[in-house]
Amino acid sequence: MNAKQIMFYALIVGLGFARGTELSIELPPETGAYKQVAGVELAQAFCVQCHSVEYTAIQPPMPAKFWDAEVKKMREKYFAPVPPEMDAKLVEYLTIAYGTK
Repeated sequence: MNAKQIMFYALIVGLGFARGTELSIELPPETGAYKQVAGVELAQAFCVQCHSVEYTAIQPPMPAKFWDAEVKKMREKYFAPVPPEMDAKLVEYLTIAYGTK
């Protein structure tokens, strides 16, 4: 799911709450898989709650500094449930699996 889809669903849910009606959204099952290297369990626990594996996989290979900023952005701007103390380990995983050395 991309950012536009997430915003669309958030808008629909918000409108439903405003009207006092209950809405239920069922997302399609995840079909992708994160690269199986050390730390994959962190991405599976935190990242797929908000977006698909493909969203991560389509990012160009970037250094740890990029992934650090992305993890912080996801938590601070999109309220991703990543505890700050997990940042370093998640960034390490993303750098190894999807980044540059």
